[in-house]
Amino acid sequence: MSRLPVLLALIAGLSGASARADDAGRSLYQARCAGCHGADARGGTEGGIAVPAIDGATLSRPRVIEPARPAYDADGFARAVTMGTDPAGRRLALPMARFALSQADLAALEAYLALVGTAADLEPGVAPDEIRVGTVLPLSGPAAATGRLLQAAIEAKFVAAGPLYGRSLRLVVEDAGTDPAAAVARLARDEDLLALVGTLLPAGTGGDLPIVGPLEAAADPAVPEAFSLVATPEDQMAVLIDALAEEHPHPRLALLGRQPGLAERVKRDGGVLVDPSRADVVLAPPGQDPRRLIGQVPRTSLIAGCAAELGVGAADADRLRLVSPVASDDPTVLAAGAAAVLIEGLKRMGARPTRARLVAALETLQDFPLAGLPPQSFGRGRHVGTRASMIWRPDAGPQGVAWRVPRD
Repeated sequence: MSRLPVLLALIAGLSGASARADDAGRSLYQARCAGCHGADARGGTEGGIAVPAIDGATLSRPRVIEPARPAYDADGFARAVTMGTDPAGRRLALPMARFALSQADLAALEAYLALVGTAADLEPGVAPDEIRVGTVLPLSGPAAATGRLLQAAIEAKFVAAGPLYGRSLRLVVEDAGTDPAAAVARLARDEDLLALVGTLLPAGTGGDLPIVGPLEAAADPAVPEAFSLVATPEDQMAVLIDALAEEHPHPRLALLGRQPGLAERVKRDGGVLVDPSRADVVLAPPGQDPRRLIGQVPRTSLIAGCAAELGVGAADADRLRLVSPVASDDPTVLAAGAAAVLIEGLKRMGARPTRARLVAALETLQDFPLAGLPPQSFGRGRHVGTRASMIWRPDAGPQGVAWRVPRD
């Protein structure tokens, strides 16, 4: 009974094989071979057909079982790739593709195949005994105490997770200092990292590193590798406007700043935009502080905005309606949640960690529970894990967690 012959063979003792796998050869293998033979060249099953391993230990030896073949040499390797024949001269099975590769590409592919699946073929940030991930936190200045708490929360999750497939998790921390963007760039450039976790992430930074749980309102669209654990500012405001419309049907609402999207949401929910002196509710979008209007609006007017930004006094607590993407005032909630999501992605990815496989694994999370945060669901190209927020009324005493999503 015939077997699917190997696509490629290794040459024992290939010259020029470096301690780090050849990048051009890796790209060729991942594009042409990995789909059937696997990222680690260990084979498997493709379309119901058994695909043999093509790792060095297997292919540098002759095969004595039928169909027998000698070990591959350099000429045999080239013929297998370009002509579809094995070292015994037999035609390879039809599922085995033929490739027109240049001599340079053949050499690069050979160099990579000498290392694929071995400890020398590891992704940045991955060693045989550890995985390194980074974060940028405020470790100096007035926010240093909070930064240390965030660091401790991530490290505690790593310790609790223990080794994953024999590798411990190591956190590399960079001080944000006075320039977080420069700190992120420095960390990504100078350190050997698989990913970033629970990090400050100024717009436009991060490079091609997967970023889990940036300490921002939501993933920057310019950083598609970022996985955000909180609702976007737009979704948070939509939840707040929906709640205000339930409390005050057809509300008269004053909106600070020019916010066309929010104005349309108010009208859709049956509200009308008015001057602050006539408003039932004064709404402060992210970045806007309504305190300057407190003396200009009726005492009966509600003041609404983001819990993280709205800083009116205790005397006004009965007037506040706040939206929050987290269900706790513990500053470590988001960092701990980011670490938990990263750990789950690493578990799902398996024993051969790469950045691409981590992203793919994270995209499989559905309704993943986190303490103090909404359940997280990601997908291919969908890296904001939730649309949910909660409404908080400081005058209402202890309140249970009730996650709300925008009414579509």
